[in-house]
Amino acid sequence: MDLNKLPYYPNILLISGNGRNVGKTTLSCALIEHFKSEKIIAVKISPHTHEFDANVEDVLFQTKDIIIIEEHRKDTGKDSAKFLKSGANRAFFIMVNDSYLQQAFDKLMEFVDEKSPMIIESAALRKIIIPGQFLLLNHVDRPAPKKSIVHLMGFVDRRITLFHNYHDFAPTDISYTSGEWLLNS
Repeated sequence: MDLNKLPYYPNILLISGNGRNVGKTTLSCALIEHFKSEKIIAVKISPHTHEFDANVEDVLFQTKDIIIIEEHRKDTGKDSAKFLKSGANRAFFIMVNDSYLQQAFDKLMEFVDEKSPMIIESAALRKIIIPGQFLLLNHVDRPAPKKSIVHLMGFVDRRITLFHNYHDFAPTDISYTSGEWLLNS
């Protein structure tokens, strides 16, 4: 598959990381807060299934391979709740095996205005779309890319490093203009 010939979504800012605890959600929340006047739609995509209570959660779509939940609560401590607390207009949590990512993404687009500015945490999504910008976070102590993202390294628009308690990237390093995410020089 040629990753240069995928559908282009200039309104999607894709954030990925070289492992856990590299600051993806912290950066996402800072960007959401900075751009909240744009009515950001925030999405967390996980290839792992997490426990959830279907009686409490707003499950928009569910099959044995895909679960799409819209978050409405700000106090759960979940990343999607943090998105809302930071000012996201809407927040979603998607649990999907990478084999069904295209179907999950297509289904998500049925629930949102696909022209809305979006911030999505996922590495695998870059395999099916070209985002407006693709940011990759690394921890200063883990500079080598994990195996699952090595093939995506040539498509990263900006590498960001977490230095124990701060990133070398700020919300002012990017802009959202005319429906497109752009890195500022």
